[in-house]
Amino acid sequence: MSMLCRLERPARGVPKHWKKVKLGDLIQSLDAGVSVNANDLPARENQFGILKTSCVTTGIFLPNENKQIDAHEIISARVNPKKDRVILSRMNTPALVGASAYVPEDYKNLFLPDRLWQLEPFENCVCMRWLAYVLASKDHRRSLADVATGTSNSMKNISKSAVLGLGILIPPLLEQQRIAKLFSIWDVAIEKTEQLIAAKSQRLSFLREHHLTMSKKSSRVKLKAATHESTARNGKRLGRNAIMAVTKQIGMRPMREETIAAAIERYKVVRPKAFAYNPMRLNIGSIAMSSFDNDVLVSPDYVVFECDEAKLLPGYLNHLRRTQLWASHFEAAGSGGVRIRIYYDDLGAFAFPLPPVIEQARVLTVLDAGVTEIETLERYLAALKKQKRGLMQKLLTGQWRMKLPSYEET
Repeated sequence: MSMLCRLERPARGVPKHWKKVKLGDLIQSLDAGVSVNANDLPARENQFGILKTSCVTTGIFLPNENKQIDAHEIISARVNPKKDRVILSRMNTPALVGASAYVPEDYKNLFLPDRLWQLEPFENCVCMRWLAYVLASKDHRRSLADVATGTSNSMKNISKSAVLGLGILIPPLLEQQRIAKLFSIWDVAIEKTEQLIAAKSQRLSFLREHHLTMSKKSSRVKLKAATHESTARNGKRLGRNAIMAVTKQIGMRPMREETIAAAIERYKVVRPKAFAYNPMRLNIGSIAMSSFDNDVLVSPDYVVFECDEAKLLPGYLNHLRRTQLWASHFEAAGSGGVRIRIYYDDLGAFAFPLPPVIEQARVLTVLDAGVTEIETLERYLAALKKQKRGLMQKLLTGQWRMKLPSYEET
């Protein structure tokens, strides 16, 4: 990332040698695919596949987002993803229409559907990797969304004329290439960090299974033998800002005001390190341990319970609930067409290996270290993405410039 030192001072207005053009001045054609019959399985090596629109929705081209083409349909498929091209989603949901991605290599066994376009540039006119960053920038994504038409809230469409008429501020080709190279450094750093997080997360899952569910020395107990339900009500002690909801992805978070009842006296109190869950959603993983230093509140419909810390450490249970043993038990309990409620007595029937507290503490040290490492990497990843967004805003608008050989000499 040493290229940052080669950025010039901000420019005012449109920088010298930059031009305002239309995308149609850079692109000679938009090649659309066709719809073909396919099954839901992804194409394996040497099989033919039709891309899904999801292959570009992340801004990175994902060739594995495809479906196998039925054998008799292969003759109908016609547009392959080509190296150094940009693929754009012309038809998608309002949030994803106009999504695009750069294609880094040829894919001769894959084909575009009719909802994707491949941008074919004029020769030596534009750096396609740079153009991919431009089209992915916040301003241009908004512009593409604005020209999308359709009365349905679920699907929008962009016309060819609207895409080709999109205004672009374009620097000289050499500067395009330098900008693209700089952004690619961030892309590599982001990709490597994401891969590291995935590897660390997989390792943490293995350690949880190994330490928490495979112990042959620990006797199995039921959860109700080491926990107790808490039914304490709020009364008039805590205010509305203390009310929390529980989600699988986030854990405890402030509840939206519109979902809170007018009277909160019956809301249940959750003490620090206590657990809370919606009995109708436990089987999909919506349960959390309170990490707050003070008491909080949850809906009176929630179940709240606490650990007997002489038998079971709350942090130990917080890792245990992320194991396959836990998931299998509660998925089975919640199977069937009718959504069921899992109350505390049902929860208490969960059986698991329970070592002495001193051994739990040793295991907890290892597992918590893994969580801390992943959280640190996730903060680093968020910082990288924020830096890249900031650089895109500055460099793609000419507010910051890459230092280049003097144009005055040419």
